[in-house]
Amino acid sequence: MAPNNCFKGGLRRDLLKTPKQLSLGFLEDEDEDLSLEQQTIGISVGQGAGASAFFDQKLLRTFFLELLSTQTAYSLSPKELDDSKGLEQLLKHSHTIQNYKCDLKKFFSFLVACKFPLEVQKLSYGDHALVYKMFLISSFAPKTVERNLSALKKFWDFLKQEGLVVENIFEAIKVRGARVIRETNALTKEQIKRIFCEIENNLNPQLKVFEKMLFSLFLGTGARKSEILSLRRADFIRKQGVHHLVLRGKRGKMREVPLLDAVKVTIEDYLAMMSSIGRAIGEKDFLVQNQYNRSGGCCHETIERVIKKYLRLAEIDERITPHSLRASVITHLYQQGVDVVDISEYVGHASVETTKGYIKRAKRVEESPGLKISLFS
Repeated sequence: MAPNNCFKGGLRRDLLKTPKQLSLGFLEDEDEDLSLEQQTIGISVGQGAGASAFFDQKLLRTFFLELLSTQTAYSLSPKELDDSKGLEQLLKHSHTIQNYKCDLKKFFSFLVACKFPLEVQKLSYGDHALVYKMFLISSFAPKTVERNLSALKKFWDFLKQEGLVVENIFEAIKVRGARVIRETNALTKEQIKRIFCEIENNLNPQLKVFEKMLFSLFLGTGARKSEILSLRRADFIRKQGVHHLVLRGKRGKMREVPLLDAVKVTIEDYLAMMSSIGRAIGEKDFLVQNQYNRSGGCCHETIERVIKKYLRLAEIDERITPHSLRASVITHLYQQGVDVVDISEYVGHASVETTKGYIKRAKRVEESPGLKISLFS
């Protein structure tokens, strides 16, 4: 079992620091100052008496590519699988992959801190997996615990598939307990107007074009962040005289979203701007690219940074995320009298009940009895 001090605050601090001596090969850039053993510690595999091998970058890369293949937003053709540059961008910008890297590193850091064996074949359900679950529950929010354990279950499934372990030690672990659900705030029409006014005040013409298009894509389509990031230039199409975007949603669900002229113009202005600075976007290239990043694509952090920037400039104090922009579209359509079934289909919800959840939040304030008091009139 774990040492007595294993769950003390110092261990969590150590994990959050992600010690330099712990490196998981492909999980981070190689450090020339570290030996091979130091670079790969925590991912060793016992292979017989006293022998050990290390998970090389190729093995971890295979694992991450398998994960990407389940992410419909990053569906890859055989030709794209041969495009090493494109794959590097996907592996770098996929939010899911970054989370898996963090979760795997956290687990093996835990093994090091508790002086547990590092050979995966020596790890067991009772002595290691269950103890790690207890540590997570004592240190993190329920949603984080679930994500960590889910990542480890999938990784152990992969190890079992590759013949590196006999059983999945995380398979039997169940996470129980109340999940704290934080409601998604939606922007009002007046707040959105203030944001676009601040964008127009941007003195950097290239940045203005990029940021205006970014907000227009979210607020003009109701798309998820992953759907925006996975857009290719070829997904900007003209059909029956109207421009559309082809969005790749969850579970392989694709939909064509017609665009308002205002949204179409921001995309065309952005494409023209990128061409003018020598960054012409080809048909197979990602549509959304940071003009300062010559490696192509756009990362989640860029979107978060742009949104926070304009919340500050527009003096909006509510907690607003990329998903809030999607909620804003759903709320606006409901207030415009659009049928909930049509809204659900438009935003790509698998169930109308999911859409109703957003609408209930919108109705909660405007239909409150408190706003119907007429004693002061």
